[in-house]
Amino acid sequence: MAVEDGGNGNVGNPDNDGSAGGGNRFGAKEYAFTDEQKDAIATLASSNVYAKQSKWKTFRELPSDQKWPFFVQNFLLNTSIAVGAAVLVIAIVCTVAFKGPDPEISIAGFNMADSADQCDQLKTAYVKAQSIDDERLVSINCSYLLTDGNGYTDDSAKIMAMVTAGQINMVVADKDTFAMLVKRGYVTPLNKVERSADLTQQAADGALVDKQGEATDDASKAQGLDLAKSATWTGTDGLPDDMIIGVSNVTKGTDHVRAFIKFLKFE
Repeated sequence: MAVEDGGNGNVGNPDNDGSAGGGNRFGAKEYAFTDEQKDAIATLASSNVYAKQSKWKTFRELPSDQKWPFFVQNFLLNTSIAVGAAVLVIAIVCTVAFKGPDPEISIAGFNMADSADQCDQLKTAYVKAQSIDDERLVSINCSYLLTDGNGYTDDSAKIMAMVTAGQINMVVADKDTFAMLVKRGYVTPLNKVERSADLTQQAADGALVDKQGEATDDASKAQGLDLAKSATWTGTDGLPDDMIIGVSNVTKGTDHVRAFIKFLKFE
């Protein structure tokens, strides 16, 4: 006997679940996957043949067109870091291995760029006179610039660092610049380096100057030596004769400094 469905017009077997037309008991239709979707699901559900092996082995087994993307994703960063570290180590080793010896005496000339060739001649003469085998042990650089300004347009910062580190142990400058160097603390009093007998002789020769670059016969006030009194300096054509030489931060003993002063032949 037919049973009424409660007013919806459907009459049928009591066991009818209302799924006619592909629907389910709630009236919704079942979803049908396309062939492409089924293939994708099958691929995802399959086991990854590379899952349990090393990345390097996976890289070797990949098809050619997949190697580069895999390398970028898994190896490029570490490879770049390793190469960078290797380059840095090589650079440090080369710097240490091929670095020249530190000069035993380093002289800085200020505002003397026009006398660069003459400074080189002076260095050559000193190396020969002292029978120095390696000329790199002597440095005479007359290219430094020093002004009474704000320090941004000259070598002030470099000079301060080099003097502090003991990389400059003698300075050459005109009277005004020499006074500026003394004021900045870059010049050591001569009596800290020279022997008393030598200072006495230099005073007698009129070679001593004070912190202002003025002549003095008081050894306790001597800050530098007047290069106009130096036979070696004035005998080198092209060097300005109104210059003063002083001692700066000496960190390796004073013998080399005293030797250079003797080489200048003050008289």
